[in-house]
Amino acid sequence: MSNQRPFFVTVTGVLAAIAAIAGFLTTLQMLGLFPLYLGEVGFFNMGWLGAILWAVLTLATIWALIRLWRMEPGGWLLTAIMSTQGIVLALVSIFGGSTITSMLPALILYGLMLVFLIFPNTREASSPRPATLE
Repeated sequence: MSNQRPFFVTVTGVLAAIAAIAGFLTTLQMLGLFPLYLGEVGFFNMGWLGAILWAVLTLATIWALIRLWRMEPGGWLLTAIMSTQGIVLALVSIFGGSTITSMLPALILYGLMLVFLIFPNTREASSPRPATLE
């Protein structure tokens, strides 16, 4: 059995890396430390709480990326959970005072990650392999 990484795993990994960078920049925007302005960011008038949540999501996305990239068992599931949490956090941030344009990169990236995770090769690459008796 070859240990090559399927194409969709590579694409999902690249999207996860870009999403982690976007999450880090969103964390800095919530703290008011990053001057790039895609729109107003806020989290129910508690920017520090939004920054903590985005930082935790960013670290978890990096962890999921590493597990998916190494094709470890459970990497697919962890990436799917982090993608879903990214979409939920972006939507909660929109309801909490952020503009749609400021959260649009996160929604697009995490949404595309979920789409690419649907493909069968992506899931099979990180599913546990049965032990063989020789």
